[in-house]
Formats: sequence, structure tokens, C-alpha cells
Amino acid sequence: MLTDGAVGAPEEVVQYINKNNFNTRFHAFGIGDGASTYLINESAKAGLGKSYMVPDGDTTLNSKVISALKYACKPAYTGINVDWGTPKSNIIFQTPSDTHMDNIQEGELLNIVALIKKSELSTPRKIIVSLYKTLEEEKVNFEIDFDPSMIKSEDDFIFSLAAKELIKRASR
Repeated sequence: MLTDGAVGAPEEVVQYINKNNFNTRFHAFGIGDGASTYLINESAKAGLGKSYMVPDGDTTLNSKVISALKYACKPAYTGINVDWGTPKSNIIFQTPSDTHMDNIQEGELLNIVALIKKSELSTPRKIIVSLYKTLEEEKVNFEIDFDPSMIKSEDDFIFSLAAKELIKRASR
């Protein structure tokens, strides 16, 4: 997005971007002193992108555009899928969800969390994370060995984090 002013309903713009951030990155440039800092910063944040403010008289526009292009050209990974090694009926909650898989760029962290029925936590298994590397145009798999002895306790903190993420995803 490139703007030199403000819009009448910036919250609606930010909400729209937030609802569609799973399949693209959204970068925002505010040009001039009249550009809405809120619109630029919140739009980029909602779109998992970068924001750039270029006040009147700023001579760094070229370097900011190049920075944004470098970020946008990083290899992306899409089509993220997790096979937890158990039927879906045993998964109470997972994030990213099947219906909203994030895209990530090289160097970014992807947190994958699942709440699995307690009866399923006693068996060792392989968890397979699959994703599509857009630059190489190939699908790759990563195997993670799940060892039930890794579970130290049933800490309510983990459930609170998962619930918070579920609420965040449901509000999109």
C-alpha cells in the first residue's frame, strides 16, 4: 500500500488485511507528513509485512523501497500441513488450523501447537510437517520424533496459551 493521506475508516482496512493475511504479505508506505501513521503501521502489522514512513523531505525513499523488495523476495513457504500421527478426532485443537495455514518466509519462526487427547499421549510417534518451498517449487517434509517422556506436567499455562491462540484465530 502506498498512501500520502488517511482513509475514513482505517480500522476496517486493518480488519480486512488481517482476515486475508494467510495467503500474502502486506507492506505499507506512508509518503509525506499527511500519511496516517496508524493506517501504515497497523496495516503492515496485520498483513505480516513491513511499514515504512517517508516524511516530507526524507531522501531515504529509495533505500526503503529496496529494503521492502528484499524482504518480499525472500523465499516463501506455503501449504503448511501437520500430520500429528493420530486421527483428527483425537486432536482437540491445533494451530495453525487446517483452514488457516500461515505462510512463512525464510528466517521466520512458525509455532505449531496441538492439544491432543490424553489417551493418545502415551505412544511414541513421528509428527510430519510438510510445506511447499515456492522458490524451488517443491514439497518438503520434516519428521519430528514425539517421545511421551518429554511431557513433564500438565501445566495450565500451556492450555491458556492454546486457548488464547484459538480465540485469536476465531476472531479473523
